[in-house]
Amino acid sequence: MIFMRHSWGLAGSPAVSIALGSWTIDFSPLIMLSSNGVDLFFVLSGYLLARRFIAANSNGQSPPDVRRYASARAYRILPGYFLAVAVLILIFLPALVDQSRLTSLGGLLAIGAHLSLLQTIFPFSYVPWGPASPYWTLSIEVLFYALLPWVVRAFYRWRGWIGLAASVLITFAWLTAVRWGPGGLMEWMSARSLRDGSTPTFIRAWLSRQLPAFAMSFGVGMFVAKTCVDLENRPARTDRRYGGLLLAIVGGVIVVASMWWLGDLSLRYQFFDGVVRLNDSSAAGIAFYYLEGPLMAIGFGTLLMGIVLGSDSSWAGVFRWKPLRLIGILGFAIYLWHMPFLYLYSRLPSIADRDPMQRWMLLSSTAGFAVAVVSLFSFFLVEKPMIVRGRRPARPSATRPATGETHRSVERSADPPGR
Repeated sequence: MIFMRHSWGLAGSPAVSIALGSWTIDFSPLIMLSSNGVDLFFVLSGYLLARRFIAANSNGQSPPDVRRYASARAYRILPGYFLAVAVLILIFLPALVDQSRLTSLGGLLAIGAHLSLLQTIFPFSYVPWGPASPYWTLSIEVLFYALLPWVVRAFYRWRGWIGLAASVLITFAWLTAVRWGPGGLMEWMSARSLRDGSTPTFIRAWLSRQLPAFAMSFGVGMFVAKTCVDLENRPARTDRRYGGLLLAIVGGVIVVASMWWLGDLSLRYQFFDGVVRLNDSSAAGIAFYYLEGPLMAIGFGTLLMGIVLGSDSSWAGVFRWKPLRLIGILGFAIYLWHMPFLYLYSRLPSIADRDPMQRWMLLSSTAGFAVAVVSLFSFFLVEKPMIVRGRRPARPSATRPATGETHRSVERSADPPGR
């Protein structure tokens, strides 16, 4: 979804429609809101990483060791990320970005922020260069990793609905504070942002992309984990496959309908630009601002719950289809590498001189092939060996030898949540 949205945008956002007799179906709104694949990313993170903690609590077991959990997350994320960022800084940015944007104080600080995975925390390093624009989400993800062992407790035992309600409240309270907060504070932050062209409205747009704005997405994922664990621990009174199918259909409808509606608003009013979105006080602007993330979180969460509950049914077999699984396996590498290659290929005369639709087709295929090849190398040569290393069980203490059963328990707890 993210690759399709970015390649389409860099190709000039061509109209994508199909004529069926007197009817014309325009798919451009769906492509525009494909950028909200990031909401699926956050919902999945909440589900996959919280599930092991919640399952251990429900079964009366000790939670996963926090140090092993943190080590597994570091081994999974950092090697591939540092490789991509190093190549970006040394090769892509010098070729694609004005050098003053790299050598200025703000540019140097932005490089440092990216190397420390804090790029979204500061206004000077929030999406400073187009080829690095997707990386803002990784700061949000890493902050969630750090908080998860503690915030997941809000979903233990009977508190699942309390945890979900708290995440919803945090998201809407934060969005309200950002949009309607004091202008003097925004002006003060803008003047000290170390970012050229910074305005108070930009500061509001940047703040609207901080972790609290996505608390609901992570909360929905954790709530799905809590619900699924509870259902799996109870004897099934009905066939959950059909209930799962119903949930999956409802979730899919919510996702597609929301993308179509919000995508149409985004195209019509340019809401894809954060500054435009924050400056628009119309009913459409306020609705888009408040509902974009929450609607996608509800839709993706419902879809996810349906797939999990119906995982043993024949209809869920499509999600075990090997090509789709390969996309999931390579998804992180594709996410890291796709934007630099899209920017590079979009400047080739053989692509740039075509009309938008031809440009999109050529850009998607040529850059897509390059990204696929690099992603394969990144995963199998860098990411996978580090994943395996991160899953190694802790060595038994020399002063307190572990029994066979204890060693197996340690090994199970060392396996990182999610894959």
